[in-house]
Formats: sequence, C-alpha cells, structure tokens
Amino acid sequence: SKDVDAILYLIDGSARDLEPDFKILSSLRSEAPRILVMNKIDLLRIEEGEAKKKLIHERFPEATLLEASFLKSFGIKDVKNAIEPYLVEGEPFYPEGALTDKDLPYRAKEIIRQELLHFLKQEIPHQSAVFIDRFQKKQGGYNIEATILLNKKNHKAIVIGKGGEMIKKISMAARHEMERVFKAHVTSLSIEVEVKEGWRDDPTMLKKLGYAEE
Repeated sequence: SKDVDAILYLIDGSARDLEPDFKILSSLRSEAPRILVMNKIDLLRIEEGEAKKKLIHERFPEATLLEASFLKSFGIKDVKNAIEPYLVEGEPFYPEGALTDKDLPYRAKEIIRQELLHFLKQEIPHQSAVFIDRFQKKQGGYNIEATILLNKKNHKAIVIGKGGEMIKKISMAARHEMERVFKAHVTSLSIEVEVKEGWRDDPTMLKKLGYAEE
C-alpha cells in the first residue's frame, strides 16, 4: 500500500521454524522499508541466534534486522530508533484532548461490560455482549436501559446473583463510572439479562452488536 511508511514485523526467535514468518513477509506487496525484530533472543544460544539471523538476512537482505528481548527490556531502544525516522508528523485526526471517537451509548455499553468483567472475572464476561436499548438525555441527566446478552442459560443466575445482588453491584458500579466519564448525572440505569445460545455464531446478531460489518 502507498499509505504505508514502514513495516515493523516481529519474529519469534524461539520458534523452531521461521518459514511461516517468511511466507507472510513474502506475501506483503508494499515497497515500504522493512524492520524485522527477532524477539526472545534471550532464549537462544549464541550459535542459534547467529544461524537464524543469517537465514533471515539471506531471505530479506534489504530489511533492517534487530535483536530484542522485550521481556528482559533488551533492544527496545534500538527498535524505537529504527522506527523514529518514519514517524512523520501530520494533521491530527481528532481535536486535542479527545479520548475516543465513540459516542456515549457505545461508551455506556463498554462500561457495563467492564464492570461485568470486574465482578465476575471468569469466562462469563467473554461470552457476553451488551445492548443499549434506550439512551435518553433529559434535564436531570441520562436515562439508560441496557440488556446483557449471555450465551448459556446457567450463566443468567450467576450474573443476576442471589436476590439480584450481583446485577445490583454491576449496575451501581457502571452508573458511577458513567457519571465520572460523562461528567453528568445518570438518573436511571436499568439492566436486563437475557440468554441467546449461539449468539456468537449468528451473523445477524454480530452485525447488530457492531462486531461485524454490514
């Protein structure tokens, strides 16, 4: 692509076979300069590292090859220095101080998922989604209605909790976080919990949730 200023490609130096990486690199059609970083160099014996560097140089002689161990904080400065010449300053895409280009309903949805993850921590949040059914601004603040969509029936009781205690905790925490982020009062936040098994494999549902293109 003509819009690419440089290609930074990370290679797992501990991998036995580098051919999958070579195939990906060979498939790239861009003429942009390539910076190849062989990471996890700390896991290799000296002779192993030298042999792999030689192999990479032979296949991609025009590329800049760097060694690094991000875990050990080795080589990071070299990577930064290699990238810096290609970081050309341009016009800002968003106003100064902007934190996101997402609207408030989207942010409300993400805040609810955040609190779901905070309180439940296990697999349930990763098999859930959130709909914003109503997002209304009035003089006193925001009125929000949302639905937590779950993938399994047995998850519903866990999310609601005994006597509704868990969903109350999630709702209260989400409401406080929304007020902090929105810098406005949230008059009401109502959260329903529904189950739709297999929603993650439903293209229509994924589009509705914004996880797939129209």
